[in-house]
Amino acid sequence: MTRHLTLLAAAALAAASAFLLSRHEARMTQSAFAPKRIFPTLAEKLETVREIQITRGKGLGGVERITLVKPDGEAFFAVAERGFFPARKARARRLLIGLSQLEAHEARTARETDHADLGLVAPEQLGSALRIALMDGEGETLANLLFGKRPREGASVLGESAIYVREEGELGIWLARGSLPLRADPRDWLALPRPAMPLESIALMEFAELAPIDTDGEAAGARRAGAARAARRFDRESASAPFRPAAHDAPGAARLLSRLRFQDVRRRETRDRPLWRIRYGDFSGRRRTISLLVAEDRLWAAFHQESDPASHRWKDWLFEIPLGQGSDLLKFFAPPSS
Repeated sequence: MTRHLTLLAAAALAAASAFLLSRHEARMTQSAFAPKRIFPTLAEKLETVREIQITRGKGLGGVERITLVKPDGEAFFAVAERGFFPARKARARRLLIGLSQLEAHEARTARETDHADLGLVAPEQLGSALRIALMDGEGETLANLLFGKRPREGASVLGESAIYVREEGELGIWLARGSLPLRADPRDWLALPRPAMPLESIALMEFAELAPIDTDGEAAGARRAGAARAARRFDRESASAPFRPAAHDAPGAARLLSRLRFQDVRRRETRDRPLWRIRYGDFSGRRRTISLLVAEDRLWAAFHQESDPASHRWKDWLFEIPLGQGSDLLKFFAPPSS
């Protein structure tokens, strides 16, 4: 008899739980036809945001974090994970505005068991969700949202990108619509300089191997430090003219400099000694210099643009050149084949 009553009580509890869950989902569904801002008061607080935290879950691989910080008195954000190098202004602004305008378009589920299927398990719980959190100068959280998968039936709602989201600490999942950059790689947020020049404007190229720096402290070694040797120089009078002196690899060098880009950054250290230097310029007299060194199997460049007062902001930094471009660049320092 007791066992029978226990079973009846368990069944009643399960039925009640299912009823309450269905009522909760019903309430969510009823509101689905009235899209609403997820953070209705955030737009008026955007100027108070001092920190943006972006966390990506990588399952058993842990988490990846990006922290964009805007100290008091500063106008723009910086990437903490890259020595507080300046962040891309427009992209950070798009993120803030996009989050403030993000709409919950329709409710999908309030079951915790659906979180994994929709990519909304929190990063710290070995999930794959991307979390964006905004804090003000007092450390107060202004927004905290998890982003999951995009819907199978389409990637847009009413012409805008659609994605499953849920607020931190809430079970309910919404199909949201809006537009904001969901990028979890710190490199995507760096305001890196652009070293490339248009191919048709390149008038001068100079490739110089720098003399090795003596470490024995002798005066002769100090005099030789940084001195250039084995320089190769090419120039031309117009975009349609060939480079002089004639060399089969000069056009390839110009093409490479027209596509050159940086992909990462780190602070420059005292021990960083460039081994190669490239100086190039256009017909208007604008000149740029990159000084190259290898560290940790990566090619880094100090970058300077002559006659540019703003160029000083890069003097304490080294920029990584992609592996493929780096290998091609170093070929031009080899003696020309006969």
